[in-house]
Amino acid sequence: MDKIYVIYYIDEMHIKDGLRTCYLNQGSAKRVVSSEARKLAENEIYYRSNKNWKELIKEEKKVFIDKYKKRFELRIFTETIDSINQRELIYKFFDLSFIQQTKILIDLNLLENNDKQKRYGDIIEKILNRAKKQNKLYDLWSKVSNP
Repeated sequence: MDKIYVIYYIDEMHIKDGLRTCYLNQGSAKRVVSSEARKLAENEIYYRSNKNWKELIKEEKKVFIDKYKKRFELRIFTETIDSINQRELIYKFFDLSFIQQTKILIDLNLLENNDKQKRYGDIIEKILNRAKKQNKLYDLWSKVSNP
């Protein structure tokens, strides 16, 4: 299983909750941080200095981008399987279309022959137990959260 990364972000507007998170692989997480830092830097230049981002030289841009990159922190998602909120997982699963649900369960090989002709609502507990036994609960969480 790929490691899953969470992006934490702190700024003046998010002091109380203190973070913005998403679950990504490392490469995607780094790209998100770079992109978000650049957007924040461009906004600061425009709104505080009334300058156009394109007018700045490369070194000036780097200073502003690095300033905002420091507000992000990447952490490996290391919580235990039991810490995944199963109720939230179930709600998110049932918010998906039947086609998306089926694709996820097939991709993760969580359906068995005796599940045919049964509604997922009737067998969701069995599906979660299989995911736990096969160490696929994080994969299920990731696919349900980002279909």
